[in-house]
Amino acid sequence: MQNVGFCFSLEISTITRIAQLFKQVDNVDVLLTFVDFYTILSPGGIPMNYTKTIRAFCQQNEGKIFDSQQMAKDYFSMIPYKTFMKILNRLEDENILSSVSKGVYLIKSGESGDADSAIIKQYAGEHRGMVVGYSMYNEFSVSDFKDKNVEIYTNVIPQGNHKNINQYHLTGANIIFSERAKKLIRTLELIEHRNDILDIDYIKYMEVRSAGLSSYSDVLFGEIVRAIRYQYSTAVTLDLMLKEIGKNDALCVDIYKTYYTGQ
Repeated sequence: MQNVGFCFSLEISTITRIAQLFKQVDNVDVLLTFVDFYTILSPGGIPMNYTKTIRAFCQQNEGKIFDSQQMAKDYFSMIPYKTFMKILNRLEDENILSSVSKGVYLIKSGESGDADSAIIKQYAGEHRGMVVGYSMYNEFSVSDFKDKNVEIYTNVIPQGNHKNINQYHLTGANIIFSERAKKLIRTLELIEHRNDILDIDYIKYMEVRSAGLSSYSDVLFGEIVRAIRYQYSTAVTLDLMLKEIGKNDALCVDIYKTYYTGQ
């Protein structure tokens, strides 16, 4: 019986890229079925060449990070894992991939690019995440202290999961990192870590901490505290700050309690 679902042929690497785009808009149902559906209905039922498939995907995504664990789980589950890793080793020998850390590669590009920029772009670019900790403090002149480690909240990895890529420490947070969300998260981060910040500039601290108050809404705060755990005292301090600028109807303390009982 002829497959009516596909009247033309697409490379599986192209289908994988389309599935990635669906994932970026949280279309999880499509993400879970799209690649497998194509694999099942591929024209003629011809077995795919796994090496060719992954090589083509890399050529379409030059300059990006290739996380073998994530990619094997989300997009290439049809390939036996040992075979998958052997292919990656082969592509590394071909200078298509460059090892960044265990299981994490940079897809090499003809243009100049480095792993650090690729990591930041992949995990903290657009609405995928944000840099926090001392990298954030340095960026906003809150502190001059330099920390070799870089903390990132990201929705690229599952909620609550942690992943280390060299000096980058990733924490999964299931939230869309809009500019409004980032501003309020900065405020919460500064409240939360006030007593731990070294070489702090109090004037800049107050400026950046206050800047996020304009982004506050009960809905946004609820989304953030569901994804990122803060102390109860941080919610109380935020509530007092909001009252100082006339936002007396803010429900941040009550919202916090709905997610974290026993406070």
